[in-house]
Amino acid sequence: MQITRSRVHPILVALASGATILLNGCAPAATPAPSLAPTPTAGEHIALGKAKLAAKDLDGAILEFDAATIADLLDPDAFNARAIAYREMKMYGAALADHNRALDLGAGQPSLWNERGITQRLKGELESSLSDHNRAVALDPDNAESYYWRGYTHHEQKNYDTAIADRARAIALDPDKGLYYRGRGVGYYARGDYDLAIADYKRALELDPSNAEYFHMLGHAYTFNGSTKEAVEAYGQAQTLDPKNAEYRISLGMAFVRAGDAVAARRELETAEASGADTVAVHQSLGVALRQLGDAQSALQHFDRAIELSPDSSVLFLNRGIALYELGLDVKARQDCDKSRELDPKSAYVLALCGQAYARTGDKEAGLAFCEQAMSMANTGTDGSYMQLCRARVRWINGDTNGARTDFDRAIALATDYPMAYLDRGRFFREQREYGPAIVDFDRAIELAPKWADPFAQRGQAHSWAGNQDAAIADFNQAIELRPSDSWSFRARGGSYHLKRQFDAAILDYTRAISLNDEIADYWKARGD
Repeated sequence: MQITRSRVHPILVALASGATILLNGCAPAATPAPSLAPTPTAGEHIALGKAKLAAKDLDGAILEFDAATIADLLDPDAFNARAIAYREMKMYGAALADHNRALDLGAGQPSLWNERGITQRLKGELESSLSDHNRAVALDPDNAESYYWRGYTHHEQKNYDTAIADRARAIALDPDKGLYYRGRGVGYYARGDYDLAIADYKRALELDPSNAEYFHMLGHAYTFNGSTKEAVEAYGQAQTLDPKNAEYRISLGMAFVRAGDAVAARRELETAEASGADTVAVHQSLGVALRQLGDAQSALQHFDRAIELSPDSSVLFLNRGIALYELGLDVKARQDCDKSRELDPKSAYVLALCGQAYARTGDKEAGLAFCEQAMSMANTGTDGSYMQLCRARVRWINGDTNGARTDFDRAIALATDYPMAYLDRGRFFREQREYGPAIVDFDRAIELAPKWADPFAQRGQAHSWAGNQDAAIADFNQAIELRPSDSWSFRARGGSYHLKRQFDAAILDYTRAISLNDEIADYWKARGD
């Protein structure tokens, strides 16, 4: 009987793979067996795992290293590589188990002892770490890396001299490796030898000029060395090389704060905040920058947030207290001062703030006592100058102008390059109608801090009171350029325009001052409201 297509269609037979399927009596041609790919070696799995580890694919790296240990159960490098991956995942127990297996198989390799020593250090087992690095040194006394890593452990133990000696030995054995200079620089930095740290960081950068971390560390050393301009430049290089690193941007912003460039500080710190950085450092530094820009009200919001994040920080209450003091909220400033003093009763800066807050709230004797206590704790250099300014201000508040004058002079004698001392004495001279000496002091403050708006604004006021409105307006222009959110400078410039009978310009400035701060009655009064 003939079989039709319609009768065959439903009869489909599936057989196992490799079986012969007969259809209409025809057999397919024979198919050659597929060739099998060669099994990767342990070394190939290790190479793939290291690539995944470098790409931060830790789970993928572990799988490759697992395969490596299966491919060669006697390869110490496979177990060592997996130990490093576990270490990156902070799984120190699993890492140490693999380190131990690696050392069972390759106890004569210094690198294996060094790797276990690193894991021991990260786990907090410093003596065990030191023992492992000592073993590595004993196996190969000319291995620079062993000295470098042993120096790490000595540093963690705060044995900075020994750590520096180990890093120096590593440098002697391999003088062209930037990492070793960076390591010795860290030791110098921790010991307080900032000039030596700077020299080592610079050498590291000569060898590795695109390393953002080295620039960042150089910025730290410059900061503590007092080289503010150089710190800004170093942090700037770090941020340029790694623009997505929030820590570098925050450090740059803080450096701008110290340099008195509040506009740049605000730019960097607000960028960091917008990227998600919600840290004490960001909010504290932003608060200081905004206060420098004359926006103490906004500064308060950042100090409030910083205190939420770190409620036991004396410095944060001190900074918020200063902002409150500048806003004229003396009672609240005094409360923050008391809290700061409770948290840190030995801080001269806290006592200095308390002295001013207490004096302004009418407790003149207590205010003076706080300042004198602060002076007994810090009496040299910039710190001593600031404490002297504290007593000068309190004496001025108390009506003792002769005593204030003496203290202002003493503050400048203690730190001849401290711009705040000249600014404060200049204000004092101006209030005494001694315009010539006041302008000389403001000139010196501007020379020392050319990006600080306050000296320009205060000098402008001195020129205005002395009858030189053109010079006053020029100074107010500069102050506004440096600090465009400062309502006071707009109000003051409006006053100079008013005295020049340029009423339209005056009204515009008064209006701008009101838009920036509508709570000051004088601004409305000046405009005629």
